Amino acid sequence: MRNRFLKAVLVDLDGTLADSLPTLFQFYQTFLSENQCKGTQTEFQHLNGATILEVVHYLKKKHHLTKSTEDLYAIYQNGIAEGYAQHIKLFTGAKNVLQHLYKHGVTLAMVTSAKRPLLDSFLKNHHLSHLFAFTCTGEEIHKGKPSPEIYEKAFQHLTCAKENVCVIEDAKNGIQAALSAGFRVFALNPDFPAHPEVTKVLNWHEIDVQLKKHYELSDL
Repeated sequence: MRNRFLKAVLVDLDGTLADSLPTLFQFYQTFLSENQCKGTQTEFQHLNGATILEVVHYLKKKHHLTKSTEDLYAIYQNGIAEGYAQHIKLFTGAKNVLQHLYKHGVTLAMVTSAKRPLLDSFLKNHHLSHLFAFTCTGEEIHKGKPSPEIYEKAFQHLTCAKENVCVIEDAKNGIQAALSAGFRVFALNPDFPAHPEVTKVLNWHEIDVQLKKHYELSDL
């Protein structure tokens, strides 16, 4: 018998709700190649969950980029915005799961290091804006994931206990941020080390199955 009710779900954007990582990786490579450098998948994954400013500071220092931080930030921000506008789609099944949770009275929130204009545009394009009670974005924090700051900030908007909240994440940094903030995580990351508060899943269908396994919804 399940012993807790699900009151709120905090959802990451890139690689979790938005099938964006291939596009973001391509831009990351282009950004570095235009600065006569070469990117790697390992470095890209290391930066997943950081704010754009943190990414730019890291790449400028690591690859000795000569342009100003302000110019690099503008280039990176504009490139990502173009990718979101033209290419990025939802993961299969995500919208159905979110609609089901919403109809059962679960509070949904987006918790992402992405900028608010990108997030708002993405949610509007996919007709999801009405599902989310609130959003926490990169502009509102001092440190990106794996710092727990953004998840701790999100919890301040809720009135339930942490045991009634879960997080859906994909990247190691994001999963660690959620764990450090005290939440159970459903992780779209088969390589994350075993952890008692992490349930690894392969897709949104498995997220749906595991949510029903671990939690009661108020009117089911």
